[in-house]
Amino acid sequence: MTENSHFIWLAGAYLAFLSLVVSVIDFRRLIIPNRLNAAIAGGGLISATLLDTTSFVASFIGGVLGFTTLLALRTTYRRIRGHEGLGLGDVKFMGGAGLWVGWQGLAPMLLLSSLSALAFVAIRGMSRKSFNLRQELPFGPFLCIGMLATWIIQTVGYAPWIVP
Repeated sequence: MTENSHFIWLAGAYLAFLSLVVSVIDFRRLIIPNRLNAAIAGGGLISATLLDTTSFVASFIGGVLGFTTLLALRTTYRRIRGHEGLGLGDVKFMGGAGLWVGWQGLAPMLLLSSLSALAFVAIRGMSRKSFNLRQELPFGPFLCIGMLATWIIQTVGYAPWIVP
């Protein structure tokens, strides 16, 4: 194990721990606290500086692009539907997550996040034998899934559970 791999494991453990905390709080209270978003963003900046997983420039662009993309989605949804569909905590989280995965990881992250949320809604609806389209859904846990999976794939180079 190289010295850099120790930092990668430490960064991964940090990211996984924060993701777990974000997921639990968002499921319970439908909010992602600013302190947790700041911890994720700070960790992303440190990771981009110390590790070779993504360049600092790609990381910075990912943070800005992640934040602005979800902010635009939030604003557009509100204008079209007349009510909030995405919280500011999710927007801030995406900015911090973009620092971890860089601009190249944003699309795969959002795809994995959205697919995991859709799977959750489908399973919940089938188990209840009804779908409530107005029920609020915390998106933070699914953003965490997408971020972690994308970061792991970028860091390891492939997904060992997908590619033999």
